[in-house]
Amino acid sequence: MVFDIVADSRDTRLDYHLVPMKRLLLPISLVLFASPAIAQSITPADKPAPAVAPAKPAAGGMPTIDFDLTTPEAKKGQEEFNKLSAAKQEEFFKLMTDGEKFMGERRIPEALQKFNDAESIWPKHPSLMNIKGSALVNLRDFERAGKYFDECARLYPGFWQAHFNAAEMKFVQKKWEAAEKEFRALLDMDKSIEGPTRKLVEYKIILSMIKLKKTDEAKKMINKYDIFDDSPLFYYANAALNFEADNRKAAEEWVTNARAVYNAQVNAIFEDSLSELGWLFVF
Repeated sequence: MVFDIVADSRDTRLDYHLVPMKRLLLPISLVLFASPAIAQSITPADKPAPAVAPAKPAAGGMPTIDFDLTTPEAKKGQEEFNKLSAAKQEEFFKLMTDGEKFMGERRIPEALQKFNDAESIWPKHPSLMNIKGSALVNLRDFERAGKYFDECARLYPGFWQAHFNAAEMKFVQKKWEAAEKEFRALLDMDKSIEGPTRKLVEYKIILSMIKLKKTDEAKKMINKYDIFDDSPLFYYANAALNFEADNRKAAEEWVTNARAVYNAQVNAIFEDSLSELGWLFVF
Protein backbone atom coordinates (compact mmCIF):
# COMPACT_ATOMS: atom_id res chain seq x y z
CA MET A 1 0.00 0.00 0.00
CA VAL A 2 1.34 3.40 -0.92
CA PHE A 3 0.26 7.01 -1.07
CA ASP A 4 -0.37 8.21 -4.59
CA ILE A 5 -0.99 11.89 -4.21
CA VAL A 6 -1.95 14.25 -6.98
CA ALA A 7 -3.03 17.79 -6.46
CA ASP A 8 -2.98 21.14 -8.11
CA SER A 9 0.65 21.95 -7.47
CA ARG A 10 -0.30 25.29 -5.97
CA ASP A 11 -1.78 23.53 -2.95
CA THR A 12 0.24 21.51 -0.45
CA ARG A 13 -2.56 20.20 1.75
CA LEU A 14 -3.95 16.94 0.44
CA ASP A 15 -6.64 14.44 1.35
CA TYR A 16 -5.74 10.77 1.77
CA HIS A 17 -7.58 7.73 0.49
CA LEU A 18 -6.60 4.17 1.26
CA VAL A 19 -6.50 1.31 -1.19
CA PRO A 20 -4.46 -1.78 -0.26
CA MET A 21 -1.90 -2.78 -2.88
CA LYS A 22 -3.37 -6.21 -3.62
CA ARG A 23 -6.57 -4.49 -4.70
CA LEU A 24 -4.91 -2.09 -7.09
CA LEU A 25 -5.51 -4.19 -10.16
CA LEU A 26 -9.16 -4.77 -9.28
CA PRO A 27 -12.09 -2.36 -9.51
CA ILE A 28 -11.54 0.01 -6.61
CA SER A 29 -13.58 2.43 -4.63
CA LEU A 30 -11.25 4.91 -2.94
CA VAL A 31 -11.95 4.96 0.77
CA LEU A 32 -11.21 7.95 2.97
CA PHE A 33 -8.91 6.81 5.76
CA ALA A 34 -6.37 8.54 7.95
CA SER A 35 -3.56 6.00 7.60
CA PRO A 36 -0.77 5.71 5.07
CA ALA A 37 -1.87 3.95 1.92
CA ILE A 38 -2.94 4.90 -1.56
CA ALA A 39 -4.06 8.49 -1.47
CA GLN A 40 -5.49 10.30 -4.43
CA SER A 41 -6.67 13.87 -4.36
CA ILE A 42 -7.29 16.71 -6.75
CA THR A 43 -7.43 20.24 -5.48
CA PRO A 44 -9.52 22.31 -7.94
CA ALA A 45 -7.63 25.11 -9.61
CA ASP A 46 -10.10 27.69 -8.34
CA LYS A 47 -9.83 26.56 -4.73
CA PRO A 48 -7.65 28.88 -2.61
CA ALA A 49 -4.52 27.18 -1.32
CA PRO A 50 -4.52 26.86 2.47
CA ALA A 51 -1.50 28.02 4.42
CA VAL A 52 1.24 25.42 4.60
CA ALA A 53 1.34 23.84 8.02
CA PRO A 54 4.44 22.30 9.62
CA ALA A 55 4.64 18.51 9.55
CA LYS A 56 2.45 17.42 12.41
CA PRO A 57 -0.29 14.82 12.84
CA ALA A 58 -3.59 15.53 11.17
CA ALA A 59 -6.75 13.46 11.73
CA GLY A 60 -5.84 9.93 12.73
CA GLY A 61 -2.21 10.85 13.31
CA MET A 62 -1.34 11.46 9.67
CA PRO A 63 1.42 14.07 9.35
CA THR A 64 0.69 17.02 7.13
CA ILE A 65 3.21 17.85 4.43
CA ASP A 66 5.83 20.51 5.00
CA PHE A 67 7.19 21.49 1.60
CA ASP A 68 9.22 24.24 3.26
CA LEU A 69 11.64 21.41 4.06
CA THR A 70 13.17 21.07 0.60
CA THR A 71 16.68 20.69 -0.71
CA PRO A 72 18.38 23.46 -2.70
CA GLU A 73 18.02 21.22 -5.76
CA ALA A 74 14.24 21.07 -5.30
CA LYS A 75 13.99 24.82 -4.75
CA LYS A 76 15.92 25.41 -7.96
CA GLY A 77 13.39 23.26 -9.82
CA GLN A 78 10.56 25.35 -8.39
CA GLU A 79 12.29 28.54 -9.53
CA GLU A 80 12.75 27.16 -13.03
CA PHE A 81 9.10 26.14 -13.19
CA ASN A 82 8.03 29.63 -12.11
CA LYS A 83 9.88 31.05 -15.09
CA LEU A 84 7.74 29.05 -17.52
CA SER A 85 4.85 30.71 -19.29
CA ALA A 86 1.42 30.61 -17.66
CA ALA A 87 0.23 28.38 -20.50
CA LYS A 88 3.02 25.86 -19.88
CA GLN A 89 2.32 25.79 -16.18
CA GLU A 90 -1.38 25.20 -16.79
CA GLU A 91 -0.46 22.39 -19.19
CA PHE A 92 1.47 20.76 -16.36
CA PHE A 93 -1.48 21.03 -13.98
CA LYS A 94 -3.86 19.58 -16.57
CA LEU A 95 -1.59 16.64 -17.31
CA MET A 96 -1.43 15.86 -13.60
CA THR A 97 -5.21 16.09 -13.27
CA ASP A 98 -5.83 13.92 -16.32
CA GLY A 99 -3.31 11.34 -15.11
CA GLU A 100 -4.99 11.12 -11.73
CA LYS A 101 -8.35 10.67 -13.45
CA PHE A 102 -6.96 7.77 -15.47
CA MET A 103 -5.54 6.25 -12.27
CA GLY A 104 -9.01 6.33 -10.72
CA GLU A 105 -10.35 4.57 -13.81
CA ARG A 106 -7.56 1.95 -13.66
CA ARG A 107 -6.24 3.08 -17.04
CA ILE A 108 -2.67 2.84 -15.85
CA PRO A 109 -0.78 2.99 -19.20
CA GLU A 110 -2.71 6.15 -20.12
CA ALA A 111 -2.05 7.62 -16.69
CA LEU A 112 1.66 6.93 -17.05
CA GLN A 113 1.69 8.68 -20.43
CA LYS A 114 0.19 11.79 -18.83
CA PHE A 115 2.73 11.66 -16.03
CA ASN A 116 5.57 11.18 -18.53
CA ASP A 117 4.40 14.27 -20.41
CA ALA A 118 4.19 16.24 -17.15
CA GLU A 119 7.67 15.00 -16.27
CA SER A 120 9.04 16.66 -19.40
CA ILE A 121 7.86 20.00 -17.97
CA TRP A 122 8.79 19.63 -14.29
CA PRO A 123 10.35 16.23 -13.46
CA LYS A 124 11.01 16.90 -9.77
CA HIS A 125 7.57 17.98 -8.64
CA PRO A 126 6.87 16.01 -5.42
CA SER A 127 3.33 14.92 -6.23
CA LEU A 128 4.37 13.90 -9.74
CA MET A 129 7.21 11.70 -8.51
CA ASN A 130 4.92 10.18 -5.91
CA ILE A 131 1.94 9.53 -8.20
CA LYS A 132 4.13 8.14 -10.97
CA GLY A 133 5.73 5.79 -8.46
CA SER A 134 2.26 4.71 -7.41
CA ALA A 135 1.26 4.07 -11.02
CA LEU A 136 4.28 1.81 -11.34
CA VAL A 137 3.17 0.01 -8.17
CA ASN A 138 -0.09 -0.73 -9.98
CA LEU A 139 2.03 -2.55 -12.55
CA ARG A 140 3.97 -4.20 -9.69
CA ASP A 141 7.16 -2.62 -10.98
CA PHE A 142 8.41 -2.11 -7.45
CA GLU A 143 12.02 -1.50 -8.43
CA ARG A 144 11.24 1.53 -10.61
CA ALA A 145 8.55 2.75 -8.23
CA GLY A 146 11.04 2.67 -5.37
CA LYS A 147 13.45 4.87 -7.28
CA TYR A 148 10.78 7.55 -7.67
CA PHE A 149 9.83 7.37 -3.99
CA ASP A 150 13.46 7.44 -2.85
CA GLU A 151 14.20 10.48 -5.01
CA CYS A 152 11.05 12.24 -3.84
CA ALA A 153 11.93 11.64 -0.20
CA ARG A 154 15.50 12.84 -0.80
CA LEU A 155 14.44 16.10 -2.45
CA TYR A 156 11.53 16.77 -0.08
CA PRO A 157 12.51 15.52 3.39
CA GLY A 158 9.30 17.01 4.81
CA PHE A 159 7.15 14.79 2.58
CA TRP A 160 6.42 12.03 5.13
CA GLN A 161 4.20 10.07 2.75
CA ALA A 162 7.02 9.72 0.20
CA HIS A 163 9.24 8.30 2.96
CA PHE A 164 6.51 5.80 3.81
CA ASN A 165 6.23 4.75 0.18
CA ALA A 166 9.99 4.32 -0.09
CA ALA A 167 9.96 2.07 2.99
CA GLU A 168 6.98 0.13 1.64
CA MET A 169 8.89 -0.69 -1.55
CA LYS A 170 11.66 -2.26 0.56
CA PHE A 171 8.96 -4.28 2.35
CA VAL A 172 7.28 -5.65 -0.77
CA GLN A 173 10.69 -6.51 -2.25
CA LYS A 174 11.44 -8.46 0.94
CA LYS A 175 14.41 -6.27 1.85
CA TRP A 176 13.63 -6.77 5.52
CA GLU A 177 16.58 -5.00 7.13
CA ALA A 178 16.08 -1.89 4.99
CA ALA A 179 12.31 -2.00 5.56
CA GLU A 180 12.66 -2.18 9.34
CA LYS A 181 15.23 0.61 9.36
CA GLU A 182 13.16 2.94 7.16
CA PHE A 183 9.88 2.33 8.96
CA ARG A 184 11.60 3.03 12.29
CA ALA A 185 12.98 6.24 10.80
CA LEU A 186 9.41 7.31 9.99
CA LEU A 187 8.55 7.32 13.68
CA ASP A 188 11.72 9.29 14.44
CA MET A 189 10.83 11.88 11.80
CA ASP A 190 7.81 12.93 13.83
CA LYS A 191 7.58 11.48 17.33
CA SER A 192 4.09 12.94 17.78
CA ILE A 193 2.59 10.60 15.17
CA GLU A 194 -0.24 8.71 16.80
CA GLY A 195 -3.38 6.70 16.21
CA PRO A 196 -3.88 4.51 13.11
CA THR A 197 -0.78 5.89 11.40
CA ARG A 198 1.60 4.92 14.20
CA LYS A 199 0.04 1.48 14.54
CA LEU A 200 0.33 0.77 10.84
CA VAL A 201 4.02 1.74 10.84
CA GLU A 202 4.63 -0.36 13.95
CA TYR A 203 2.86 -3.27 12.26
CA LYS A 204 5.25 -3.01 9.31
CA ILE A 205 8.19 -2.97 11.72
CA ILE A 206 6.81 -6.05 13.50
CA LEU A 207 6.40 -8.00 10.25
CA SER A 208 9.92 -7.06 9.16
CA MET A 209 11.32 -8.24 12.50
CA ILE A 210 9.39 -11.51 12.25
CA LYS A 211 10.95 -12.18 8.84
CA LEU A 212 14.37 -11.29 10.30
CA LYS A 213 13.78 -13.88 13.07
CA LYS A 214 13.74 -11.14 15.73
CA THR A 215 10.79 -12.88 17.31
CA ASP A 216 11.31 -11.70 20.90
CA GLU A 217 11.61 -8.07 19.80
CA ALA A 218 8.51 -8.42 17.66
CA LYS A 219 6.53 -9.90 20.56
CA LYS A 220 7.60 -7.05 22.82
CA MET A 221 6.17 -4.52 20.37
CA ILE A 222 3.01 -6.57 19.83
CA ASN A 223 2.35 -6.84 23.56
CA LYS A 224 2.08 -3.08 23.91
CA TYR A 225 -1.45 -3.76 22.65
CA ASP A 226 -4.20 -6.28 23.36
CA ILE A 227 -7.47 -7.65 21.98
CA PHE A 228 -9.35 -4.59 23.23
CA ASP A 229 -7.32 -2.06 21.24
CA ASP A 230 -9.06 0.17 18.70
CA SER A 231 -6.77 -1.25 16.00
CA PRO A 232 -6.54 -4.86 14.76
CA LEU A 233 -2.72 -4.74 15.03
CA PHE A 234 -2.65 -7.24 17.91
CA TYR A 235 -4.70 -9.77 15.97
CA TYR A 236 -2.85 -9.56 12.67
CA ALA A 237 0.60 -9.41 14.25
CA ASN A 238 -0.19 -12.60 16.18
CA ALA A 239 -1.48 -14.12 12.96
CA ALA A 240 1.88 -13.27 11.37
CA LEU A 241 3.79 -14.95 14.19
CA ASN A 242 1.79 -18.12 13.66
CA PHE A 243 2.05 -18.03 9.87
CA GLU A 244 5.83 -17.70 10.18
CA ALA A 245 5.87 -20.65 12.62
CA ASP A 246 3.85 -22.69 10.08
CA ASN A 247 0.90 -22.85 12.48
CA ARG A 248 -1.69 -21.95 9.88
CA LYS A 249 -4.76 -22.98 11.87
CA ALA A 250 -3.93 -20.64 14.75
CA ALA A 251 -3.01 -17.87 12.32
CA GLU A 252 -6.33 -18.13 10.52
CA GLU A 253 -8.17 -18.04 13.85
CA TRP A 254 -6.53 -14.70 14.62
CA VAL A 255 -7.61 -13.39 11.22
CA THR A 256 -11.17 -14.68 11.67
CA ASN A 257 -11.44 -13.04 15.08
CA ALA A 258 -10.15 -9.73 13.72
CA ARG A 259 -12.75 -9.82 10.97
CA ALA A 260 -15.47 -10.38 13.57
CA VAL A 261 -14.41 -7.35 15.61
CA TYR A 262 -13.13 -4.67 13.23
CA ASN A 263 -14.33 -2.84 10.15
CA ALA A 264 -13.55 -4.60 6.86
CA GLN A 265 -11.89 -1.50 5.39
CA VAL A 266 -9.53 -1.25 8.36
CA ASN A 267 -8.78 -4.99 8.29
CA ALA A 268 -7.95 -4.74 4.58
CA ILE A 269 -4.95 -2.55 5.40
CA PHE A 270 -3.47 -5.19 7.69
CA GLU A 271 -4.43 -8.14 5.52
CA ASP A 272 -2.75 -6.53 2.53
CA SER A 273 0.65 -7.01 4.18
CA LEU A 274 -0.07 -10.67 5.00
CA SER A 275 -1.07 -11.15 1.38
CA GLU A 276 2.18 -9.58 0.16
CA LEU A 277 4.02 -12.11 2.32
CA GLY A 278 2.12 -14.98 0.69
CA TRP A 279 0.31 -15.95 3.87
CA LEU A 280 -3.20 -14.80 3.08
CA PHE A 281 -5.17 -14.73 -0.14
CA VAL A 282 -6.99 -11.44 -0.68
CA PHE A 283 -9.65 -11.11 -3.36
